[in-house]
Amino acid sequence: MPCTLFDAAPTLGGRANSFFEPTAAQWVDHGPHLVMGCYHHLLGLLARAGNSNAIHWQPSLTLALWSADRGHFRLAPSRRLPLPLAMPLAIGQLPGHNLQSAFALVRLASQPPADTDQTALQWLAMLNIPHTLIRDLIEPLCLGSMNEAIATANAASFSQVLSQAFTNQHSARLGWFTRPLCDALIQPLLHYAKQCGVILQPRCCIQRLERNHDHWLLIDRLGKTLAPCSQLILAVAPSVRDRLLNRTPTATDTGVISNLHLWFDHPLTLPYPLVGGIGTQGQWFIDVNGMMNGNGMAKWHHYCIIMSAENNPRRESVQPQLLDELATIANDNAPPTHARLVRMAHATHLVRRHNNHPMPHGIIDGAEQPKPGELPATLELAVMRGQRAAARILEHS
Repeated sequence: MPCTLFDAAPTLGGRANSFFEPTAAQWVDHGPHLVMGCYHHLLGLLARAGNSNAIHWQPSLTLALWSADRGHFRLAPSRRLPLPLAMPLAIGQLPGHNLQSAFALVRLASQPPADTDQTALQWLAMLNIPHTLIRDLIEPLCLGSMNEAIATANAASFSQVLSQAFTNQHSARLGWFTRPLCDALIQPLLHYAKQCGVILQPRCCIQRLERNHDHWLLIDRLGKTLAPCSQLILAVAPSVRDRLLNRTPTATDTGVISNLHLWFDHPLTLPYPLVGGIGTQGQWFIDVNGMMNGNGMAKWHHYCIIMSAENNPRRESVQPQLLDELATIANDNAPPTHARLVRMAHATHLVRRHNNHPMPHGIIDGAEQPKPGELPATLELAVMRGQRAAARILEHS
């Protein structure tokens, strides 16, 4: 079926893309993207695009962690046991934990929230989950997957994340792209789209839609009609969708993600390419060179610190604290050669309850607007949204 993709940006890919950093002379992702073995839709798409080897996989789940009172430690469930048994045993053996944490994890897995409007914090309180388990595992997982703290994150959606991610050893393992996203993800998918007959049109900002008999007309900012479409998928932000449909904007909340990219003239000593910080401003400390195995490497050693749900209005106050945390974790006080803070103000649309408004005939809603009980905004959800919208198009063809 003929299909045209219009995008207002000069390059396709949206938030899952890269930019060229001139000082470091290399392509840099806006933020490192982790994937999990349970991302079946994303992995299936990459396989069809012939690019499954772009991801490095852990043999089994390993989470390297650090806290000021315990130093470096690691959550690494045994590969010889089923994950539902191995995970509680591994949690119980962490420094500062015991069988209470192990039993609490079992309760968490066996008792999903009954109320879809509960927050994760309310759900955890009902299950009497100890603070130590929340601090060391639940809160970091919630921030990383939901881009929201447990105090406001939807419990039903977070429960879905935990259920899918920790079903078995294969689903729980982490993976990461071994090249910048522009090369490892976006270009292969664009090439695959062209092979499927998709016409790609960047730098096309749609200003309004007009109905003309049995077609929709796409009008750009200059008043030019770009194309008549019998069916149209609006894979845009909810606010853009509502503007194009000339209707009252739907209330949406978005989450911020900030990434501090740092370059040093020598390698730092991190025990693992990904280290989770407990009680730190930065949640994840990443050795980008280590993840990429030298691919896309420039003259310096590249590290990145991720802050999910970051809401500090004083951006200039963030960097010194993050540098101090990295220096402590890596036991290296050398200043970086270069630094760049990338703050994505609307990185994700948060899980919220909203009303489903009827769509005009011929228009499919593909906006990122997860509801309670649905998976939060991730690469996996983006692929799922696209597949659902495409299936509806085919139904009406």
